Amino acid sequence: MNNTRGVAELTASRAKLHGDVEMFTGMDGASLLFDSRNRKYTRLGTTAAKIITLASELPKDTTIEDLTEILAKQNSTTADVVWTKVGPLFEDLDARGCLIDSEAPGEDGQDVEGFQLIRRYPLVKNPARVLGPINRVFVGVPSAVVAVTGAILLVAAVISLATWLPSVWAEGLRRDTFIAAAIALIFTTAVHESAHAVLMVRYGTPPREAGVGMLFGFLPIAYVDRSDTYRIVERRKRVLVSLAGPLSDLFLAGCAAFAARFAAGPEQQFLSSLAILLILAVIVNLNPILPTDGAHALEAATGRLNVHSKAFTYVFGRFVNSRAHHRLKKEPRKVRVWYALVAVLSIGWLLLIIAMMVQTVIGLEIV
Repeated sequence: MNNTRGVAELTASRAKLHGDVEMFTGMDGASLLFDSRNRKYTRLGTTAAKIITLASELPKDTTIEDLTEILAKQNSTTADVVWTKVGPLFEDLDARGCLIDSEAPGEDGQDVEGFQLIRRYPLVKNPARVLGPINRVFVGVPSAVVAVTGAILLVAAVISLATWLPSVWAEGLRRDTFIAAAIALIFTTAVHESAHAVLMVRYGTPPREAGVGMLFGFLPIAYVDRSDTYRIVERRKRVLVSLAGPLSDLFLAGCAAFAARFAAGPEQQFLSSLAILLILAVIVNLNPILPTDGAHALEAATGRLNVHSKAFTYVFGRFVNSRAHHRLKKEPRKVRVWYALVAVLSIGWLLLIIAMMVQTVIGLEIV
């Protein structure tokens, strides 16, 4: 099913972007579109960016047909030949609601951008303001000082864990203190998400919101909206924003293991259990199979956008007649196979994690 308008209607519409759609240079120097109505980013190719820039310089009532004729004259070819190049671009922009005469995103009740992996429930608007005192101190610290200090703390955390946890694991854990540590783990997520937020502020892209969400509709998680990191040009910085949370978990795990050395009885068991849970959280978070921090870091490192969302849209979007699914069907076969593989592996890994968590709790020593 083709959800865009007919060619005649589309070419008669104006070639301008909607007023709420911004084009700018972002990740890796690429041209991106940002739609403030749904806060979605779209990456553009070099040619597409040039065409949109040209359209922005023409009179407001310039139609797509007019633009096609102008491009044909500039390139000494026919409008039909030009349309084979620009047609797919404007059809895609129209489907996304990015053009001035397009239907607004989701106006007809259908999914436009794709499968929503996380249903979000914002609790804090402008988290940077909440973290104000930390931001004021951290933002001004030289990068070299931050890097060296962070490396030292992480190495110390790893040493603390490596010299303490093996003996604890051999002795076994108590179920009551393990469950108490699992509850405490919920509160460490505040540090985890704050680490993402503070680094975003340092790099000039403060998060828009923070809250809780349901991954795949049933798995509760905390989140900080990191979509604006696409505005960060440097790849290294985008990767660091994604890794800030897991690295903070690793540091907290080292602190818990260090404190456990000076405790005894239930308190020691609690701290050791917390350290183990934090390490497990790091492992789960860094695994790129799930749409977690590891996947986001990998996307940042490779310059990709929304791989998991596209994968689930391609696999499951057909059941809800998604616009995005129909667009993804036009991708090369190897890309579509990759999307299917990512979706299957994500579901399999999620089920494995749940099974391991249940088995761990059941197998704990009851004291």
